[in-house]
Amino acid sequence: MAVKKTTVFPDYVFETQIEVPTELNRQIQESLKINKESGITTETVYGWFTNKQFPCEGVIGNIANLLATNFVSNVVQNFDLQVPRDINLLNPWIISTNPNHSFPTTLEHQRWYNAGIYLQTTNKGSHLKLDNYTSKIYASQNTQETSHFIKPKQFKVIYWPSHIPWSLTPNMSMVETTMLICSFRADAQK
Repeated sequence: MAVKKTTVFPDYVFETQIEVPTELNRQIQESLKINKESGITTETVYGWFTNKQFPCEGVIGNIANLLATNFVSNVVQNFDLQVPRDINLLNPWIISTNPNHSFPTTLEHQRWYNAGIYLQTTNKGSHLKLDNYTSKIYASQNTQETSHFIKPKQFKVIYWPSHIPWSLTPNMSMVETTMLICSFRADAQK
């Protein structure tokens, strides 16, 4: 599986695509429905999201573990970690944006990297938007972008630093854009 590395603000953002067999895709769509109706979701004006404190239902947990395995195997090797680290998967949750709605800007505190996978989308679905709110924004006028957009595609996986604020742009398709989001912490080994 090819992994594309992009430098953003000037951090590394990684994108890849996973191949999902038809049967697994059907199980994912069933799991999304079960999660939405499970009682661990919050309905909002833009769509819904699951509570981070509860495990996701069905095969969604397996997808989160796949993201973690891929992160450790293909992304962590890009960093020259001087101290051995335990990479921990934290708080997988699902977010969904209805047509003509967007997901507000959010930030994961005390994390190293975030991961997201588009479980349901179209080419007109919500784009992942990364923003640069640093104090150097005044110096980057016309020389460096202050926002970075990643196009949606079903089963596209994105890894980005947790200190970068992120959101989802308006969903211009006729179906919900649904993503599994999780984060990672890199603790020093004892």
